[in-house]
Amino acid sequence: MIDLVDLKEFSLGQIADLINKEAEELIEIYVPKQTEQFFNERSDIAFDYIRAALAGQMLSDISGYFSYEEVLPEHWESILFKINVAEKEKLADVILQITYLYEFNDDPEGDEFEPQETIERFIGDIEEGKIIPVCPYFIDVWEEFSSE
Repeated sequence: MIDLVDLKEFSLGQIADLINKEAEELIEIYVPKQTEQFFNERSDIAFDYIRAALAGQMLSDISGYFSYEEVLPEHWESILFKINVAEKEKLADVILQITYLYEFNDDPEGDEFEPQETIERFIGDIEEGKIIPVCPYFIDVWEEFSSE
């Protein structure tokens, strides 16, 4: 099990070492949900869900098997993704990028990974039909909470 919150200040090598210790064929990755309905602004909840949808998309893109748990907006709990990957090096890189997305780590190259631009590009790709989201529930919640 990999919990993104535990990866603050981890390097690519440290993440790769952690992944290589995973003996299970299905790797469980927990991504934090940082908002809760009735306690956070609608825009913050929408952002939380679009970010989770993007994290899921990034994991799915390298996975042979992918699943996720739907977490209701009124619940305060991490989101579980289950994946199976052949190339653990790619998984380490994707997890590192997701830590940038959640701003747990800073991109040492500076402007190579910009979380907001990456999210905006993801939204544009969805709206233009360039991609089919693998976490449609998160997209539905994002749309619900991003509308006024």
